[in-house]
Amino acid sequence: MEQAHLRLLEHAAEMGCRSYVVHPAPVTAGEDREVSWKRVRETLDLLALRAAVPGIAIALMGLVLFRLSRSKRRLELDPSFRSHVFYDERGWFESDF
Repeated sequence: MEQAHLRLLEHAAEMGCRSYVVHPAPVTAGEDREVSWKRVRETLDLLALRAAVPGIAIALMGLVLFRLSRSKRRLELDPSFRSHVFYDERGWFESDF
């Protein structure tokens, strides 16, 4: 995946793009949480280094939207709702991302 992002970043630079949007997926099924976050950080660090040369900003839009959605659910849902219980039991409201 890292190589694919680097190729796309090169194409974005060739087209004169000023930003490159990344939708990180920190936790891969069956992968340890710390290992997942380490992989995401390393990939983002590499992308940021490569993007700096042509002056492209790396945007983490997906993560922002996810956090807003999660906060909205946490504030609006009543703990008696089944969907609130479902998310709460899985630690969704206390997630690191």
